[in-house]
Amino acid sequence: MKTRFTFFIFLAYMINSFVCNAQPGYDCWVLPFNDERIHYEGRVLIDEKGAHLFYPGTSISVTVKGKRGGNWLDAGFNRVTAYYWIEVDGNEPFKICTKDTPCVRIPIPSNKKCTIKITLVSEGIYHNPEFYGFSGCSSSDDLLPKILSRPADKKLKFEFIGNSITCGYGTEVTDRSPFNDSTSNFCHGFAYRTAQAFDAECMVVARSGIGIYRNYGEKDSALYYGCMPDNYEKLWLDSPHQWDFSKFTPDVLFINLGTNDTWEMSSFNAEKYERNFRKLMNSVTAHYPKTTIVLLTGSMMGPEALAAVKPILDKIQKDYTTTKKQLVYRFDFTPVAGEGADWHPSSAQQEAMSKELIPFVKKILEK
Repeated sequence: MKTRFTFFIFLAYMINSFVCNAQPGYDCWVLPFNDERIHYEGRVLIDEKGAHLFYPGTSISVTVKGKRGGNWLDAGFNRVTAYYWIEVDGNEPFKICTKDTPCVRIPIPSNKKCTIKITLVSEGIYHNPEFYGFSGCSSSDDLLPKILSRPADKKLKFEFIGNSITCGYGTEVTDRSPFNDSTSNFCHGFAYRTAQAFDAECMVVARSGIGIYRNYGEKDSALYYGCMPDNYEKLWLDSPHQWDFSKFTPDVLFINLGTNDTWEMSSFNAEKYERNFRKLMNSVTAHYPKTTIVLLTGSMMGPEALAAVKPILDKIQKDYTTTKKQLVYRFDFTPVAGEGADWHPSSAQQEAMSKELIPFVKKILEK
């Protein structure tokens, strides 16, 4: 009895939390965030309040079937500055912000089975975005889309560990303007495009400015939230929760870290960089002993930085391949002067990066 009462309290809370302007006399229903038909990709914390999203690339998806006439679903979020990329089979993708419109109306094609995918494309650790679930309203039951199931599991799984380049920082501008959440889009980045090319499920652990032994602007070591080796096993940066690695095992894992460590070459410490990179590698290989790993150098690194970092990565690749019998590969993106925000790669430049990486990954998977 207590369980049923709690459910109805929760249902009332969910309906009231959606500001979707449902008209009197219309039928409404709710698919809560913890329904088994909703599929999440990425590191998500689900508690009694909602689904908490942190890293860009984290996504929410569900399979529905539209009926005749105008079909839609409303997705409910908290009112924070978070940007999402909405993809529906048969429709053009679009981007939204939940700062002023926490309820997002998603059109559904009529008489067609389709998958809705909502991807966080900005960096959620700054704003703590939350997802509450789906609701639908119609003047007739015949017009309501039918929730069918969670999308089928994908055959391949990719994980990307990285920095702002992986996050899709500033991809939507070409004038090197200062950073703004509104111009970032993970789905325009090389990581998303590479995963999409192989229809792979995607896990992202990335933050702008993060490094291996120091972060951007720091002289000797990480001063504030720590570097990637300090945070990788946590649910998110500085989280009190540990990530449950049993939830996701990638077939291929990509590491793109070093750009921020080499922000100032006069103070770069190669010994610290190698020691901390091995610390991260030890964590990765302990959790994923059969996963193929690709060590990358990003497109923003200059000649001096590449000359310092590439031999270290080559040595690590050789050591882990021969000693631990782990499949580890190396790949270097072509250096470019970024046209996006703060000299980061633009959408077009990120696309070029993916076109470099995709053939390399294809050869790995064919072995």
